[in-house]
Amino acid sequence: MKIPNFLFDNPPITQSDIVKIIGNFELLDKKSFKVVNEDGTYDEWGVEYSDHYKEVERILDAMRQRKTIIVKNMEDYSPEIRAAANLLGPDTDVHMYLTPDGGNSFAKHQDTRNVIVCMMWGSKDFVRYVDDDEWYSYTIKEGQCLYLPQTQY
Repeated sequence: MKIPNFLFDNPPITQSDIVKIIGNFELLDKKSFKVVNEDGTYDEWGVEYSDHYKEVERILDAMRQRKTIIVKNMEDYSPEIRAAANLLGPDTDVHMYLTPDGGNSFAKHQDTRNVIVCMMWGSKDFVRYVDDDEWYSYTIKEGQCLYLPQTQY
C-alpha cells in the first residue's frame, strides 16, 4: 500500500520568521504554543488577558534550555500558509516544530485532522504506525515539511 505522505522542500515560512511567530499576539491568545517536557508530555502555553511579553520571554527561555517548541495554528499566521493548507482540505492544521538536535516531541498518538509539520532547524524522526506490525519512519530536516493525513499515527 502506498502511503500518501509528502515532503515539501520549500516551506512557506523561513527561519527569519521565527521571532515574528513567537511574538505573534494572535497565536499567543489562541494558546498555540506547546513546550515539550523530557518525558514526551507537553504544556500548552499562551495567554488570556495577561502579559504577552512575559509569555514570549518564557518561550524564548524554553528554547535556550533546548526544549522542543510546537506552534499550532500556523495556518492562521499568514495567507501563504492558509492557501497551502486549503489545498489539502478544510480539516488541515499546520504545526511548526522548533526542535533542537535530539529533542523529543511526544509519544505515539492519533491525529484527528490533517497535519503539516514544518522543521525550521534541527531534525525530527517521525514513526507512523499503520498497525502494530507495520510502520513507516520519516526524518524531517531543517527547511522541510511533512504532510500527515488525519486518522493515521
